[in-house]
Amino acid sequence: MDIKIRAFGAAIIGGIPHRPENSFFHLATERLRQETGHHIVSSIHMLGALPVPRALTQVSSRCLVGEPNIVVLQFGSSDLTVPLRNKRQQWSEAALSSLAARTRLAHPANLMHTLRWRVRGLIGDALKLKPVTAPEVYLGAMDYLIRAVAARGAIPIVLSPFVLGSQRSNRIARHCVPALGKLVAAVPNAYYVEVFSTLEQFPRREILLRDGRFLTIPGQVVVAESLFTVLGRVLEEQKEALGVGCT
Repeated sequence: MDIKIRAFGAAIIGGIPHRPENSFFHLATERLRQETGHHIVSSIHMLGALPVPRALTQVSSRCLVGEPNIVVLQFGSSDLTVPLRNKRQQWSEAALSSLAARTRLAHPANLMHTLRWRVRGLIGDALKLKPVTAPEVYLGAMDYLIRAVAARGAIPIVLSPFVLGSQRSNRIARHCVPALGKLVAAVPNAYYVEVFSTLEQFPRREILLRDGRFLTIPGQVVVAESLFTVLGRVLEEQKEALGVGCT
């Protein structure tokens, strides 16, 4: 029997700015396929830099299309970033998939970039700047997504926000991690992948690209390991619902 796993989220879930095969979702599902022997059918719908409130209208048409058994949800880096300018560039899926855009974004961070992240955080704190999406709005939208997925009979697997470069942005993301965990725990058959604390164990220059938001390939690998572990647990605990036997 096919086990259909659908990824729904912002650009990072598709591996941007790296190739799709370097994404944490692809790495985790490929390993799951190889190590369990199950017939895993994976698919991704990424929404560029679209914040999660604007993704709610696409739950039926994009997230749940094809009636997936499992839906992996990841939003946060686009929502919880604190921009220094009111006008911010919105990247479409097509734009982020272009070679030129990937090349611009894929530069590794160095000491100068970490200093810039620190300065941005200090300016954000001094001016009391707000993130793209208010934390309460982000959490409310995530709660809606999780419950909408569960209501359609799919198993939601929710990834926490990731580490961010700017201290102000990162502080907001850290605050949302336990709050999102509580929302996931309130939904039967939903699972939480808390990767924020795992990513924080690494130097930021190792896991973040120079924009302070997108993950390096080593960062993708770290997230893939955590996602793989939870996916394996889901297959073990939800055998009857998924129609799979022991391997």
